Amino acid sequence: MWALWLAFVSNPHPSEIIAGLAAALLAAVADGVVKAHNLIQFVPQLSWIALIFLEPWYAIEGTWEIFLALGKHLLGRPSEAQFKAIRFDPGSDDRESQARRALAISYFTIPPNFVVLGIDRDRSLILVHQVSPTGVPLIAKKLGAHE
Repeated sequence: MWALWLAFVSNPHPSEIIAGLAAALLAAVADGVVKAHNLIQFVPQLSWIALIFLEPWYAIEGTWEIFLALGKHLLGRPSEAQFKAIRFDPGSDDRESQARRALAISYFTIPPNFVVLGIDRDRSLILVHQVSPTGVPLIAKKLGAHE
């Protein structure tokens, strides 16, 4: 974790080295607690993992949407950014449902146009923020989202 921190910040300043050590220590302790208490078990279906191969397209599409929104903003047009509640099957507390929710949050948030704010399991919704409104992506539908 410390090496990843240093690679990410690309700055050998002593304050960054100390901050990286603190972050790595915190990550190691958190990892140990989670593993010792068996709090989370990641058991996804192989087809869900394979959805990662769709992400490059969504990342390119989301980046394009961001640039379009920037262009509209520079031209003085009002922002179309919105919060959106999308119907989503959250499943239950089983390991497979936990994995699907984790992948949904990760996969939805990789493209810069989408940010997942949370999943409301009681109402079967996933709350997202979009800079430029689009439909529900195919990857989201394959993980339990509905139009």
